[in-house]
Formats: sequence, C-alpha cells, structure tokens
Amino acid sequence: MRMRIHTLGEEFGPASEPDSPGGQGGEPNLYEVLGLVPSATQDEIEAQCRAFHRLHHPEPGLIPSAERTAAVTHARDVLTDPVRRRGYCLEQATRGLGPVVCASHEELPRLESHLRYWLFALFRLDGSGVRNRGSFITQACQDWPSSHGRVEDHDWDRFAEALGVGLKELGETRVALLWTDVQSMLQGGLPDLLAAHSMLEVLVRELQDISLVVFLLGSGSNFPPPSCR
Repeated sequence: MRMRIHTLGEEFGPASEPDSPGGQGGEPNLYEVLGLVPSATQDEIEAQCRAFHRLHHPEPGLIPSAERTAAVTHARDVLTDPVRRRGYCLEQATRGLGPVVCASHEELPRLESHLRYWLFALFRLDGSGVRNRGSFITQACQDWPSSHGRVEDHDWDRFAEALGVGLKELGETRVALLWTDVQSMLQGGLPDLLAAHSMLEVLVRELQDISLVVFLLGSGSNFPPPSCR
C-alpha cells in the first residue's frame, strides 16, 4: 500500500483566498450560483430559486441567458435533494481527492478554513507523541470523538467500532478528522501507520449517515510543502 501526498494548493484554490473556495476548477460552487452559502436552509434555497424566476419573467429585458438558467436549475435540483446535497458538499470538501488525504502540515490553516466553509465539524489529533499503534489509539481516543476513553488491547477493530459509535453520537452530518505531525509515526511504526490509513478508509466507507473526511498532515521530506513539489 502507498499513501499519496497531495498538494492542496492545486485543488483548493488560491492560497490568498481561503474563504472563497469556489467550485471545482475555479467555477462558482452551486451555493454561489444562487447567491447563498452552505449554511442555507432548504427553505432559503427554494425561495432564492423562486425569486430568480420571478425576477426574469415575464419582463423581456430581464430574460437571463440559457446558461444562467441551466446553472440555477442544476443548483436547485442538487441542493434541494438532501442526499445529493450531502454528496455534493463532501465532494467539494475533499475536491475529489478521496476519503483519506495526506498533505503537508503547512496547509493546515487554509484547510481548516476550507472545511469550516463547508460546515464540517473539526477534530484534531495531536500526533507529536504518536509512534505506533498503541500511542495512536490512545491519543485518538482522547482527541477524536470515540465512544470509549481508551481501548485496552489497542485492537484496530475495537477502536474502529468505538470511533464509529462516537461519530454517530455527535449528531453531526459532516465531520473532518485531522491528524497532525504524522511524520512522528514514520520513525517507529510505518506498518502501523499504513494499517491506520486502511482502517480509516474503511470507516469512511461504512458510515452511511455521516459525511466523514480524514486528513493526515505531516512535515519533512515525506510531506513536502507545495513550493517543493
């Protein structure tokens, strides 16, 4: 197994504009098309769509372009469907990089701003003292929403179950787990790091009612910043 290190600067837009995420490829996201933000309610989305059509009908001088009408219609179709809306927000939050993303620690501030824009609840694991499976599970039970304060035998399956239950008990629909200083585990626990990566990928797939994303952030030669790639 190989963990691919991503340059978030390419997928997450200009570093100078962290609070204006935009859509894929720099296009306006669907909320921006409607003049809204991700925290908009279903009623607000539907009201904005109705206002758009009232504004442009039947006044001939206000007829919008076919492209604009199509964009509004598409935004309405996606954002008024709870399932499609959740999937869209998850896609925008990860920019299509996958459920578990590895990146440079230098990108943490912009990443957190990006995730907050998409209304993700953030939980950060301090990995500075994590060297192996045991220390990872112990720290994760403290910093992430696990249903148990500790997992005695440091069993991966028991920990995954405790983390899954803890996430469900939060009552949040969008959650981001951040693991910082991942390079510390490389010094003595590479097999455990790969096992943790696999466990988290499985957990993301198994949680049906929560949009979960995981970011592994490190420094050093294994996690080069954007300027070095």
